Amino acid sequence: MRFFNVRTKLIFSVLIILSLSCVLIGWFSYGTAYRQVSKKTLEGMRRNVEILNCSIEQTIELRKRETLLIAGLTNAGDIGPRQGDEDPAIRAMLDGLIKQNPEMGNPLVASDQGAYMISPKSAVFTDPDYDPRGRDWYKLAMANPGEAMLSRPILSKVKDAGYVVPVSAATADRRGVFVISIPLAEWTRSVNQSKIGESGFVYMLDSDGGFIAGPQGAIGTKAEAEPYASILARPSGAIRYKADGRQKQAIFLTNDLTGWKIVGEIDQEEINQAVRPIFQTTLFVLLGALLLSAGIISLIIRSIIRPLHTLAAASDRIGEGDLSGHVTIDSDDEFKKLGDAFNHMVDSLRTFAFYDPLTNLPNRRQFANSMQRAVEHAEAAGAKPAIVFLDIDNFKRINDTLGHTVGDGLLGQAANRLTTHFGAEGTVARFGGDEFVILLEDAPDRERLKALMDTIGELFLPPFMIQEQRIVVKASIGAAVYPEHGLSGEELLKNADTAMYRAKELGRNNAQFFEGGMNDAVVKKSRMEQALRTALDNNELSVHYQPQLETTTGRIRGFEALARWHHPELGAISPMEFIPIAEEAGLIGRIDAWVMREACLRTVELQRAFGKPYSISVNVSAVELRQSGLAEIIARTLRDTKLRPECLEIEITESVLIDSLESSTAVLREVERLGVRIALDDFGTGYSSLSYLMSLPIHTLKIDKSFIQNMAAAAGEKAIVESIIALVHKLGHQVVAEGIETEEQLALLKNWDCDYVQGYLHSRPVPEPDLPSLIAAREAAAAVDRG
Repeated sequence: MRFFNVRTKLIFSVLIILSLSCVLIGWFSYGTAYRQVSKKTLEGMRRNVEILNCSIEQTIELRKRETLLIAGLTNAGDIGPRQGDEDPAIRAMLDGLIKQNPEMGNPLVASDQGAYMISPKSAVFTDPDYDPRGRDWYKLAMANPGEAMLSRPILSKVKDAGYVVPVSAATADRRGVFVISIPLAEWTRSVNQSKIGESGFVYMLDSDGGFIAGPQGAIGTKAEAEPYASILARPSGAIRYKADGRQKQAIFLTNDLTGWKIVGEIDQEEINQAVRPIFQTTLFVLLGALLLSAGIISLIIRSIIRPLHTLAAASDRIGEGDLSGHVTIDSDDEFKKLGDAFNHMVDSLRTFAFYDPLTNLPNRRQFANSMQRAVEHAEAAGAKPAIVFLDIDNFKRINDTLGHTVGDGLLGQAANRLTTHFGAEGTVARFGGDEFVILLEDAPDRERLKALMDTIGELFLPPFMIQEQRIVVKASIGAAVYPEHGLSGEELLKNADTAMYRAKELGRNNAQFFEGGMNDAVVKKSRMEQALRTALDNNELSVHYQPQLETTTGRIRGFEALARWHHPELGAISPMEFIPIAEEAGLIGRIDAWVMREACLRTVELQRAFGKPYSISVNVSAVELRQSGLAEIIARTLRDTKLRPECLEIEITESVLIDSLESSTAVLREVERLGVRIALDDFGTGYSSLSYLMSLPIHTLKIDKSFIQNMAAAAGEKAIVESIIALVHKLGHQVVAEGIETEEQLALLKNWDCDYVQGYLHSRPVPEPDLPSLIAAREAAAAVDRG
């Protein structure tokens, strides 16, 4: 059993489809879960950042209000000019602030004299020469009296105070500044409490990129990495970046009061870890569904494959030639309908395989089976089976002239006549085309068999009526009898066929028994055909030329090209022998085309050599004339050889016109349009219908030599030839007399104004090398005649 059968392919296909579906669903689920988790995480980060931003704004607003309030109640001028000259009221106020708000970082009042008071009084400055007037917060407050000013984060000059954010305002007497400090450590504690997941956190940057709060960097240090530059460049947003080899996501916004950046950051891996359980659960469910689906589909496929296997096995039997069996499919679905259709197809195949669809008679295959059984029975029982082979004469002409529909009707009626008469005595079959065979399983003696064959001929005597047309046909019949004419069915059939062809050779419409010598003729004909094919391949054929002379002057008008064959062993073979074989074997078209080309080439050479417009006449077979491509072949030959169309004349015979007048006329019209002349050859040997001269594009008529040779002695032929010449001249055509052998014949033709003559009197057909000397001799003879 082949591995990749239909069942395996279906299972693999479904599994691939299911697997792809699972992958797509898993990928989609993972993507959806990832987006949802990521969205919620980022939303949480944004909320934390916004909450922190609000907290910072509230703290700063509160500190600003406190600073502005206290500064409005304080007069810095009450502080003495020297450091240490304190005002009790201010001291009480500063210490009270520290007591009430321990988180407030070192409130301080500084005078315009450089003195200052700070709480607690024990606070120690890192700079013993500290002068508050040089500080930014002092200058900012003095420049904006009546407002609480927020300064940039600075490292406090108070020992161990760390980084602070000063909030300052000018005192009521405008002679100093009150300032409180917001410790950044306090905000760092608040920021650190804003957790984002397991690894996320929040931090703050000032407008210059310095860390204000958070675990990301030391407070006061500068943020130098690339993501921080992106954060500082925009007021708000979200970014992805890679830090320390890990993917990060961050959301940030800008505090409107301070210009600080509040940033929430989380590790991408944490989001992935949150999604992973969802993906694993989805994948587990999908794999379970895949396995369950695969099991169910396997069962379904098995139920589908079983009838397919049945049909496939039956198809294999049909492929081996066994058309005897039907299939049985036990299901009430489309497969049962398929099985019924298959059985109907088998029945149809059996009919088409063994019976002819046109006549409903057994065909060649069925006849061969019956013939083989008859021979086997004859060997066992001593019977004498016989085969009668018949062919309808001139059936092709009916197809060509009346159409294939009429031809098919004729075959059907002929089959009915044969079956009606011989159906009880033997098996009637259509062998092919217009051929029928009759198998007689135990033939009578020779005389009775001959009478039976004559009866077949009589069956074809009554006309056939087809489509209101009365058609008369005859049949050629051959017979072979076991065991005299063959010991096998194939040999009997071959010999009966040979006898039938012998009947055709004897004039058609007769019956012949097979005789031993017939095979010799068939073998000889077959060998001749093979030798002719070889001759064409080996250039054994040649062209001979017979001159056509002007009757009055004796000058050469042109030549007739004639094919000649010289076999290397058999010698010269007559055209009368090899031309019919070439026509039957389908070689005549190749020969005609070759002769035409060679003749046109030689004619062009002669025209150039002698300066005369010689013409060349080329015979065209009936086979070529029935084909529509003749004009194209002639046109191509003229184009290739450079011969002028008016110098070429094709010759056709009356028999061609009789066989297919309408189609031949159409082909001749195409040839005439090329400017090529057309001659009717052998006039007088066929039906000699003068109507051809009226309806066909004929330019020249060639009188057959049988009239010419007898006209000197027979008054009848003389009168006929003279009348033909006169009539053809009146129709505007030229006349060529063939077979001129005597001066007396030539003299008569001159008297009757025959245009041209051709015959042994002047020259036999000569090979191409002899043409120059022949032309020279004829020109000399013509000059003598004129002198």
